[in-house]
Amino acid sequence: MSQPAQSLSKGHLCDWYKNLISIYGLSFHVGSQNMSIQPWIETLKLCALIINKYYQTIPTLRILNIGSGFPVRYNFNKCITIKKIAQVVHESIKNLPKDMEFWAEPGRILVANTGILVSTVLRNIQRNKNRWLFLDMGIYHGLIEILESQGRLTYPIESLKKGSLTKYNIAGSTLDPMIPLQPI
Repeated sequence: MSQPAQSLSKGHLCDWYKNLISIYGLSFHVGSQNMSIQPWIETLKLCALIINKYYQTIPTLRILNIGSGFPVRYNFNKCITIKKIAQVVHESIKNLPKDMEFWAEPGRILVANTGILVSTVLRNIQRNKNRWLFLDMGIYHGLIEILESQGRLTYPIESLKKGSLTKYNIAGSTLDPMIPLQPI
């Protein structure tokens, strides 16, 4: 556990406030493209506990920044909705002081569907019964969420060519050797 986390768990936030830093609020980020509502629930409970405990002692503690992590559906059907997140946030802040400010940083959910990533197939090979496409881009070129979601997050893929659909494993280049991105 980090030093600040240990201090918080031992109740020394006031010592930090008096001696080291000015505290204006709490901020958290549940993770990019978060697929579960549980981190929202748990983190909001912890924030409420801290705010209610230190509200009178630290008069500048008046902001709660819920960050981002609002997921975009892409083609992943088990994605939590912004409506569900809003319900959890709304329920969680009911018992907080009325003069609190609430901030959010909704990046991806606003712009994700406006971007298109274009890639070129460098190689098309068959290994045993598996077909592989090697692309000119990879995880570190805009697809990091595939790695972060343990392959659960997939993106819609389209081809400029017409024909029947075929399943492929896709790999892309990084500074490492060609690494698999996701099976399709």
